[in-house]
Amino acid sequence: MTVGVGDAFLKMLATTSDRIRDMYQTLRPLMFKFDSEKIHNLSMKTMAKNPIVLRKLFKGLTQEQLRPAESKNLKWKHSIGLAAGFDKDAKALDFLDHLGFGCIEVGTVTLEPQIGNPTPRIWRMPEQNSLRNAMGFPSGGSESILPRVKRYKGQASLGVNIGKNKDTPLENAVDEYFELYNIFADYCDYIVINVSSPNTADLRKLQEISWLKDLLEPFKNIPNRKPLYLKISPDESIDSVISIVELAKESNLSGIIATNTSSQHEYDKGGLSGEPIYDLSKSVWSKVLEYCDDDFDLIAVGGFSKKEQFEEYFDLGGKFVQIYTSFIYQGPEILNLD
Repeated sequence: MTVGVGDAFLKMLATTSDRIRDMYQTLRPLMFKFDSEKIHNLSMKTMAKNPIVLRKLFKGLTQEQLRPAESKNLKWKHSIGLAAGFDKDAKALDFLDHLGFGCIEVGTVTLEPQIGNPTPRIWRMPEQNSLRNAMGFPSGGSESILPRVKRYKGQASLGVNIGKNKDTPLENAVDEYFELYNIFADYCDYIVINVSSPNTADLRKLQEISWLKDLLEPFKNIPNRKPLYLKISPDESIDSVISIVELAKESNLSGIIATNTSSQHEYDKGGLSGEPIYDLSKSVWSKVLEYCDDDFDLIAVGGFSKKEQFEEYFDLGGKFVQIYTSFIYQGPEILNLD
């Protein structure tokens, strides 16, 4: 049975009280009968319209439970952030901040509004603790998202993940990414260039060094530039990863986010996330970690779901990590590593 990312909201209900847990158990079979994306959208609307009420229901991390993380480029109140894709249009920032995330990364934001790929386009596989999506950057567009980003005053760092519109030719992508950077740079803590989603045709070609060099060139020497990251695929060879990282450093980027979802699976379409891609993602982020220094960060993402996985990453020198699918399955308790 396919279910959607919206059940993360229902999972949060299950962590607050017996009454709420009973509600979750009662509602879940009914909710799972509906389209997964509609359930997610309903949850997002609830989070957006009732953040104060929800704060009373859902206990966020206390000061003593926070694990601050800091580098030259970033300062997070907690070492675990929420990856892009959950709050695509920055609608639930106040409530998500309350839970204790170190960062909330919105997006992927496109310059112009677009509806993304045809539905259905989200599939959940509980037996694997995984999620598959073929969303294709559905976005309200930069003009509608910007006011919500401007209003955000929370403690979690705010990242904006940007991507090209589906119909924008690759040769025009550099102008579009640069325009998006300029729109959001003054109103967030960092920006992410997304060239690694498997759900927009030909987008991953922009990871090829010949394309990527031209894409990053305009960002090299921006005065007082906002911290800028490149999100890469888990499906690249290690040699390709090394080339991308070296180019990122030459281009004065602040770091790499590794990784996006994987297209290496047996299903017909979409990017796979969650536990099945942890080892694949780790093979990439562990290599990137070798190149990190005071000026160059790694934000690791991809399949993190167990305390020992987070601890291993921190023991290897990692500071920043993001989650998505494990938040869907485990709810906000995933943030408490004690």
